[in-house]
Amino acid sequence: MWANSFAQAMCQAQTEILKKKIVQAWGPMMEQAADGMMETMGALWAEKIAEIKVAEAKASFQQRLRNLWLDEKKK
Repeated sequence: MWANSFAQAMCQAQTEILKKKIVQAWGPMMEQAADGMMETMGALWAEKIAEIKVAEAKASFQQRLRNLWLDEKKK
């Protein structure tokens, strides 16, 4: 039990040390990569939202046409 806990703690400590060194060595490049990813994902998200709005508009138009035809048939 203690040996396993020690090994886990050692691994976590090494991970934290490596994280700091990675950010120090490649931080600016990683920031630029993250910025590029955010721009791309933002554009994709906006595209998906636009697709949903178009689909909703089409469905609304179809419903309005359906209602018009049904109202005309009742007259």
